[in-house]
Amino acid sequence: MPEAERPPGAFSRPGAFQRIGQRIGPGIGRRLARACRRVALVAVGLTVVAAAAGAVYEEWSRRRAWRLYPPPGELVRVDGRSFHLHCLGQGSPTVILEAGLDRRGSLAWSTVQPEMAALTRVCAYDRAGIQWSEAGQEPRDAERIASDLHALLEAAEVAPPYVLVGHSLGGPLSRVYAHRFPDEVMGFVWVDSSHPEQLQRLPREVIAARPEPRSRIAPRISRAIGWTRLRGPRARDAGSAFAPTSVRGVVGEQRALEDVFAQAGGTGPFGGRPLVVLTAGTRPRPPERSEELHARLQEGWLALQVDLATLSINSDHRVIAQASHYIQVDDPEAVVTAVEDVVAAVREG
Repeated sequence: MPEAERPPGAFSRPGAFQRIGQRIGPGIGRRLARACRRVALVAVGLTVVAAAAGAVYEEWSRRRAWRLYPPPGELVRVDGRSFHLHCLGQGSPTVILEAGLDRRGSLAWSTVQPEMAALTRVCAYDRAGIQWSEAGQEPRDAERIASDLHALLEAAEVAPPYVLVGHSLGGPLSRVYAHRFPDEVMGFVWVDSSHPEQLQRLPREVIAARPEPRSRIAPRISRAIGWTRLRGPRARDAGSAFAPTSVRGVVGEQRALEDVFAQAGGTGPFGGRPLVVLTAGTRPRPPERSEELHARLQEGWLALQVDLATLSINSDHRVIAQASHYIQVDDPEAVVTAVEDVVAAVREG
């Protein structure tokens, strides 16, 4: 208020409340500041303690998982890292099982591997960072995965020739391996395999609904402090016991998905090498997807599968009517029969 407009005596000396504030206010402010610092220190301390406890729990859980669920196969050292390789049976060619984008890795083939072993030697393995295999360098694209597999088979003395059996993403991965090492691969079985052009040729609405790859930092912190394991399902088998660590390998492959498809798209054709393409005949419709869109997806997927069968002049395309994407689970006999047919064709030359 300007001096000319100030009433006589206004603010000429501190009022009662002002005098109390001058006398008490600074003290209260200092005490509040000290209290806030103490609360902040306690919060930081509790956070550190919780993180440390979580890290201890995570390490204990990992050790417990290894103790309860030891690897069914052998651990093979490759370039300073351990890879899990599980081989059964005897004979040639050797069947190599390549899983899809699946945190269960080699376990995805447990429904069919023992029966295949009656035909010939059959090997399943865990890619880097999945199940019992140690994490590897990124990007986890098809070229790097092919190099890992080749080095693993050499180190384990699993000699070619090979028949490559790929489920879902395992189809493109097997194509890149055969392109890199053509003299080793004599035949293929693709189990509802992915197609390098599926992101472009399937309905846009379905592609847009795909989950985006997660960031690198947050999941690693979550796993390190045990939060991933605490909030996940209770471990009832090897797949769930190793899920919190396996998810890292899966996410790494998911981030490299477009590169995998681009690399696989540059492979083939495969001449007269025997090829069986197995296609799921049924695919459950999610509630949020319209019947019209689901029908378009089914039609587009079938067209991609037909296209895959043209990569060899010695191919057979089989639609497995009552099976969904995991044909090896819904109709294991169809997968075993396909492998038997390709193995027989390789042996007959």
